[in-house]
This record gives sequence, C-alpha cells and structure tokens, in this order.
Amino acid sequence: MLSDMSKWSNRGDIMVDLVVCGVGGQGIVLISRVLARAALLSGLHVTVSEVRGLAQREGSVSSHIRIGDHGSLTIAEGKADAVVSMELVEAARNLRYLREGGIVVSNDYIRYHIPHYLGISKFPEREDLIKMIGKHRAYLINARKIAESLGNIRVVNSVILGAVYSTGVLPFSLKEITDAISESVPEKYRDVNISAFKLGMEAVRP
Repeated sequence: MLSDMSKWSNRGDIMVDLVVCGVGGQGIVLISRVLARAALLSGLHVTVSEVRGLAQREGSVSSHIRIGDHGSLTIAEGKADAVVSMELVEAARNLRYLREGGIVVSNDYIRYHIPHYLGISKFPEREDLIKMIGKHRAYLINARKIAESLGNIRVVNSVILGAVYSTGVLPFSLKEITDAISESVPEKYRDVNISAFKLGMEAVRP
C-alpha cells in the first residue's frame, strides 16, 4: 500500500526550492501547475517563475518553484533542494542550481534535437551524463517505459512527479498532491495520471 511520504510537520518553517527542467513540449507546465496547486491546497505560499520560454518547443525550458516565504522569484545557483528533469541533458545542465545534499530526479532519457541528427551539434554521451549526475543523490527513472505500460506516453510527467514525491522532498500530503493532479488535468485523463503518479512513487526507494 502506498504511504504518505511527506516528512513535514511545522508548516510555518517550510521553504522548499525546486528547479523543474526539460525540453519544450515535455510537460514542464503541468508539473509546475500541479506543484503550485498542491502547495496552495496545503496552505503554503508558492511562486512559480518561468525562467525560459515554456512555449518554445524543442528548446531548453525550466521553471523555478519556491514553496514557502521567499524573497526572490528565482532560485540562486547552489540553493535548490531538488532538480527535477524530464531528460538527462537538462538535468546535467541545471545541476549548478543544486545545493549540497540536494537531490536529482530525472527521466532516464535523452531528447535529441534535429541538429544532432544532422551532425551539426553533438550531444554528450549518456554514460558521461550519468557520471555527472551521479555525483549527487540521484534518482533516474525510466518514466517513458512506465508511461508506455499505461498506454499513454504523455503521462511521463506524472510518473516523474510520483518519483519526486516518494523522495520526501515535497511538503505535501499524498491526498494534497493527488488532488492537485486531479484538478490540473482534463477529467478523462485523471485516472491514468494518478496511476502514473503511483507507479512513479513505487519506482523510487529513498
């Protein structure tokens, strides 16, 4: 049975910084929306700063989510509690934001751009990315495979959300974040997104 992994109790002292990143079209907006909604449902202040153009398809995109009473909208380098990524290149690119002891949760996947296939630019090797990310407390999830098992590749982001929740970094109850998912996706996709979230939780053993 899935348990409530949230370790938080003193709500007034909560401050959590998350950098969510990926490539345009991978669902960064939905992840940001769910996390912000869950924060509001739990009675916490939250700000979401779109650091790069979230509408830019195929380009690098990121969102800074600050839960609690922070002064700045964006997260300084070396201060994030977690880097949450939809693919490995962006996870490595955003490691500079991670604080000492912070965590990385990433889809174990590389989204190659057209210039790579044309030989115009070359992506880092997967092994090099894994080595770089592995210097930190990292959880790499084959979220695509999990989403495919549910028959809907578009729920990869909900798989990643479940993995992040299972690490204990998020100051929400299980009900608060699943309610946030239900309120953030169309009704006909609620069940598959909740299922994806739960499988993401099961994929991580902190």
